[in-house]
Amino acid sequence: MGVEDMVTQQDQIPVEPQPQGVGSDQDHDKVARLEAELATTRDRYVRLMADMDNMQKRSKREITQEVQRSKDKLIRDWLAVVDGAERALSAATDDDESPWLEGTRGLHRLMLDILARHGVKPFGVRGEAFDPHLHEAIGMIPDPEVPSQSVAVVQVTGYRYNEGPVIRPAMVVVSQ
Repeated sequence: MGVEDMVTQQDQIPVEPQPQGVGSDQDHDKVARLEAELATTRDRYVRLMADMDNMQKRSKREITQEVQRSKDKLIRDWLAVVDGAERALSAATDDDESPWLEGTRGLHRLMLDILARHGVKPFGVRGEAFDPHLHEAIGMIPDPEVPSQSVAVVQVTGYRYNEGPVIRPAMVVVSQ
């Protein structure tokens, strides 16, 4: 029920009619003063209800924003761990099938799955068109295998919320 509905209901309070010719000027002044006081009180009530409604909306918005800031911070911290696993995997040779390497691969997949469950997806692959909104260019090299102004090398994977805001741009080397 909105504030306007409450006021409309209160306006429907029956007021007993005064018989004609009964009462003194003093009574009429008292009634007028009480009606003015009632109008002032009703106005204060409506304003307080509107203030309370605005405060509730503002509080809800601030709580949502704080939760999102906390989530963003946690995800950025988590990305440092994912980056460490990726560096460890990139240091391994292709013929290395040690249990440690298999465990690191499994751990890396698990980390990416956790990020995906929270709506975070990686981006930045070799050959995709350079987009300054998604990529941070850290250099340029000639690379005949990819088109000009495309990603030639991904130094650091980028992450974003589904197709929404970028959490961290991909650091890339662009082909000339």
